[in-house]
Amino acid sequence: MRYKAISLAIAVLLIATPIYAQPKSYIVVETPGTTDPTTIITGQPFTQTYVVRFIDLADSSEKIIVQEEFLKGLKVLGDFEVLDFYIDKQTKQREFLEHIWYLRYTLNIVNPEKRAYIIPSIKVPWKHKKAGQEENDPSILTNYDFKTEEVHINYVTTIPERDPYLEIRDEINFGNFEKQAWIWWVVAWFLRVAPLAFLLTTLVALRRSSRKESKIKDADTAGEIRVGEKIKNPSRSRAWFNLRTSIRYLGKCQTNSSGQISACLEAEAEVVTAIKDFLRTKIPQLSVGSTPLIMAKYIYENINQYSTKKNALLQLAQKAVAYQADVEKGKDGYSRTPLTETKELRRIVGQLKPHRRAALFVRYGFLKARNWLAEKLRQFRGKQ
Repeated sequence: MRYKAISLAIAVLLIATPIYAQPKSYIVVETPGTTDPTTIITGQPFTQTYVVRFIDLADSSEKIIVQEEFLKGLKVLGDFEVLDFYIDKQTKQREFLEHIWYLRYTLNIVNPEKRAYIIPSIKVPWKHKKAGQEENDPSILTNYDFKTEEVHINYVTTIPERDPYLEIRDEINFGNFEKQAWIWWVVAWFLRVAPLAFLLTTLVALRRSSRKESKIKDADTAGEIRVGEKIKNPSRSRAWFNLRTSIRYLGKCQTNSSGQISACLEAEAEVVTAIKDFLRTKIPQLSVGSTPLIMAKYIYENINQYSTKKNALLQLAQKAVAYQADVEKGKDGYSRTPLTETKELRRIVGQLKPHRRAALFVRYGFLKARNWLAEKLRQFRGKQ
């Protein structure tokens, strides 16, 4: 009997020794038994969750590394297509810190046959980084000894069985419109920026042309300044306001009686004064002693023909000449209609607005280019 007991103890030791001699594992993979939902119909996605548990070895300068990239890279599982993948990472403190990962796969069946299916098992690759090693150290072996269990699921189709042309997936290719979308995006931004840039360029060019014209020196007008004459320099805004006010005052005049004609002549005299002040703010070479006729002559002869304000300033000077003649003649023979004159003056003044001058700037630019080309062509023909 004693020999039998000794033999049994030796057998137990021989059997238990390889079991305890196996290396310990730091990772556990769990598979819930069912999916959500457990039965699916045609085109219905469902979710399968797996649980990976591993302990934190930071206290011993070691680390368990689960190959997350491999789990994310799965696109197909047997007869199932992976629509989405998400990892819910949690930790739980027990005797040691435990990491708990919930691997949630959103799947969709790609096989039209109605029957029970099995989600195949997934190998979970992991590494054990020891103290003194880097995570990307190639000497660390990747373990594939843990995997999930197979999961059963029932598939029920909603399409009648008599239809032999069942297609679960839509294989229509609508093409790639990324290039066209990028082109239209560029065109939209160009249409936003180009008009503003053109307007700013035009205004800068107008400003520069005005400065160049103000620097023109005319020696002939120097003798027109009278000795002892006090020169007035109204501001541009004041001269503009006085001109508009005088035009509005002229439009209220009537010519039914002699007294009303006298009031019209007074209004015309104010218009003449306002035009002279306004022209002197635009053309510094003009003086207080310059008559409307001298101003008109100076504008016609000295201002560039392609200037956007020459035509309007010349018309204002000519109107001042006509109104000055009316004032000198007096009431006899006065035949103007104040309302018509007011409309004409407002039309002339309107030509000095920025948007009107911008349009003229573009038009004169084309004219200058056309004349330059015509001149070059004429010179070329002359050489032949």
